[in-house]
Amino acid sequence: MRPVLELIERIGPSDANVMITGENGTGKGVVAQALHAVSGRSAKPLITVNTGGLPEASSKASCSAT
Repeated sequence: MRPVLELIERIGPSDANVMITGENGTGKGVVAQALHAVSGRSAKPLITVNTGGLPEASSKASCSAT
């Protein structure tokens, strides 16, 4: 867990977009909240998207930079 926390501390303050992936129950939401808490956007609301509930074509389109 320490490497994950160190990564959060390192990339949290940046303006980078982060996609968190993993199996159900692995703590993706906890990681998202921790990243948000150390980011410059922490005063704004955190919006999460469960792409598992979307059709595959929709989730790919929503993640592309077009």
